[in-house]
Amino acid sequence: MKDPIRILHVVTQMGAGGIENMLMTIYRNIDRSKIQFDFLVQREEKGFFDDEILLLGGRVFKIMPLSISKLFAYRKQLNNFFVTHKEYKIVHSHISVWSYLILKSAKRNNIPARIAHSHETHDSIWDHKLYRVPLIYCLRQIINSPTTHRFACSTKAGEWLFGKNKDFAVVNNAIDTSLFSYDQKNAEQQKSSLNIYNSLVIGHVGNFSKPKNYPFILKVFSEILKKRVDAKLLLVGDYKNNLNVKEGIKALGIENAVIFTGLRSDVYNMYQVMDVFLFPSHNEGLGISLIEAQASGLKIFASDTIPNEVLLTNDLEFLPLTKTAEYWAARILFSIPYDRKDNIEKIKVKGYDIKENACKLEEFYLNLLNS
Repeated sequence: MKDPIRILHVVTQMGAGGIENMLMTIYRNIDRSKIQFDFLVQREEKGFFDDEILLLGGRVFKIMPLSISKLFAYRKQLNNFFVTHKEYKIVHSHISVWSYLILKSAKRNNIPARIAHSHETHDSIWDHKLYRVPLIYCLRQIINSPTTHRFACSTKAGEWLFGKNKDFAVVNNAIDTSLFSYDQKNAEQQKSSLNIYNSLVIGHVGNFSKPKNYPFILKVFSEILKKRVDAKLLLVGDYKNNLNVKEGIKALGIENAVIFTGLRSDVYNMYQVMDVFLFPSHNEGLGISLIEAQASGLKIFASDTIPNEVLLTNDLEFLPLTKTAEYWAARILFSIPYDRKDNIEKIKVKGYDIKENACKLEEFYLNLLNS
């Protein structure tokens, strides 16, 4: 039996963010007797998915973090990696404009298939210092030169990274729909385990970064709490390093109504707990948690900056960020109660089920080597 083809995915780290979850969902569902995933990460610390990757037959390689001040050393280490690992014929990079550096090095080392994958409509500009903006702009102008194939999670994300006149394939951020069926009995059990059985639960799933707009989430919830004293805010994700969120909660005096779950391997259960999903991001490539929330049948309120491709059901309502927190709170309270039913079949019809998408990507990889 032939050994599987090994695809090298390049990411910042294998944490619990949207890109990492998307990759792992594909990895779990792809035929691993034909295709195996390895990961090149840029963090020394252990990633959330590292153990699972090893169990599935993959490998995790680590190089130094990308730093503007140490760019020469980074490029040297990257080149040494490709010189050492000549087994790769396909490199699939997920680090926005910085994929240029990865794919340039891959090209120099004669790797024939070099994929850049855009997952956002900016380069985390909210987290960057102003001096990086010209560099990001320059990298966007040259990203296509070492790239043989271009993927994006939405049209908007593709146009941002590759340009409006470039061809790229939109790869749906598909989910394992079987995990998101709404079950009232399970919902009650999950609420009971969190001691919020008789509460109105407003939820959010995110990585606690600035683009997620947590100050506005807190303000909206604070307005809801004024009208519904039984309300709880459920925040799912790694909050440990975000002191600003904790300070904002304290400033609003809502400490007793906010629940941090931390990182969860069963995020699908947290959607069961929620009554409303709140997602006022400044910008998103697509927002995979919005796909998951729609699948589970939640009422969702999201900012109108998010690409329209994410609108798969009637349960999602876009609202302008120019509107006040009071306005958002009023729209949310107006929407409840409602008869909740999951949207699994609708999500499948729209092409966001992982089984179908894993097969397509598997076929794409195999055809690359046969062409």
